[in-house]
Amino acid sequence: MAARPRLANELWYEIFAFLPPAAIRNLSSTDRDFHSIVRPFGFSKYHVVPHSHTHKPPTAHLERSLQRLDFYSSEKIAPHVHSCVVKVPHWLRVGQQPAEAGAPHVLMREFYDRLSLFSFLQRLELSGIQITQLGFSGICALPALKHLSLSSVGKQGTIMAGTLTLRVKSLVTIHDFCLGGPLSHVLSPDTLEQLDFSDFNALAAPGVGPFPHVHTLKVMDDIFISGAEAQIILAKFTAVRSFCVRFNGLLQEFTPETAAGIFPVLREYAGERENLYLFIKRPTLSYIMLNPFILSRSFEAFMSEFKHAKDMSNVKSIKATFTVEDFGVVEFARIFTLFPCLTQLYLYLNPDDVGYDGSFCPEPLTLIDTLANQVSLPKTLQTLSLCWQFNYFNGREVPDPAKNPASDTKDFCAVRDSILACCQNLCYLYLDGYHFSYLWWKGEQVWEETTRSHEDTERLGDEIFKRRRMLNPDTILARYFTDSKEPK
Repeated sequence: MAARPRLANELWYEIFAFLPPAAIRNLSSTDRDFHSIVRPFGFSKYHVVPHSHTHKPPTAHLERSLQRLDFYSSEKIAPHVHSCVVKVPHWLRVGQQPAEAGAPHVLMREFYDRLSLFSFLQRLELSGIQITQLGFSGICALPALKHLSLSSVGKQGTIMAGTLTLRVKSLVTIHDFCLGGPLSHVLSPDTLEQLDFSDFNALAAPGVGPFPHVHTLKVMDDIFISGAEAQIILAKFTAVRSFCVRFNGLLQEFTPETAAGIFPVLREYAGERENLYLFIKRPTLSYIMLNPFILSRSFEAFMSEFKHAKDMSNVKSIKATFTVEDFGVVEFARIFTLFPCLTQLYLYLNPDDVGYDGSFCPEPLTLIDTLANQVSLPKTLQTLSLCWQFNYFNGREVPDPAKNPASDTKDFCAVRDSILACCQNLCYLYLDGYHFSYLWWKGEQVWEETTRSHEDTERLGDEIFKRRRMLNPDTILARYFTDSKEPK
């Protein structure tokens, strides 16, 4: 405890902010001074579970919720609340009629009435909640709010933007077309940096934009907008470095000539393979992430986008999904030849396992062996992740690999050493064959772990996901592949 007086409380606040709740509770009990410092962290997150009138809770339950709201909105506690999640449980939404889905919720009137008391609230997430004019005005008035997330509830009342201003750094809306118009008019162009917007049409309204500080933009496809209108809207985001488009239709009418007028400093592209031709000639492009939901996962189709390119040394990172049938050692060599300065490579391989009998598949181990013996790995490589994504049909149970022959196991440390001999800058290696996985993550300390069953592999993936979210919690692109086994 001798180090305690040497640091100002403000520094301790920054340090403790990285600790999980359990560690904070343990730390609070070790020293009286530490207790006074970390006590506010126990109230930094407030979770509200409102119930719709169609599923009204018992009176005792409602009284406890109101008492909890009284406590968190009190004069001594409210200044410590930095994050608030208001979410209707999924089981309460199931079976609701459309008219019920947007019904007012118990507690929300009281919550909106006291929203102004949370003067230090930085993050607010509203999921499945009706936003009233009172709530909308209260959200815009929060002085410290930086991150806002809203999801649709279907039916909404009329919301007026008026003279309101929403000064947030990031905004995420999920299928919330009801609030698209008012939100687009209140967004402050001086503060907004990240935008994940579902109502793309609303950005075309007169008086909206430009947004000169938005560096990360994600939009949903809208079949009611033409290529010319999309070009006008996208031209409002002159500083975008990271662009994520969920579907192909938004850019289908663009040509390389018209696309040259948008995103002049684009670095990261996430979306369909068919849109790559619009951006690959840009020297600023360094990051390519392909949409994993497309039906075609042909490596040849991917490479055809670069048929006129000889050297893509500007590309540093690739994340893509391919079928195993047209991907092997030769394809690895083609990637490393075309992209000689890669620092990150994330590949997801889909075997053609129709009629698969459920026995352990040796394909991952075979490719890992050949890859480890290659000498063509780029010396710049820092991250290498290979994941096999097996599809099992008819609900057949996947056997435990422990029942398979010992030859199906692998000494992954030898594989790591072989790859490190060529890639001395490597700091992350992940190999996932569904039945097994191997992780080597070099940071301040080395995290190394091998699993031998599907259940342990899933557990390891969850742990990786949590660590990545801690390192980069606010980036919109970080949430793009949320359904992939190996988190991004």
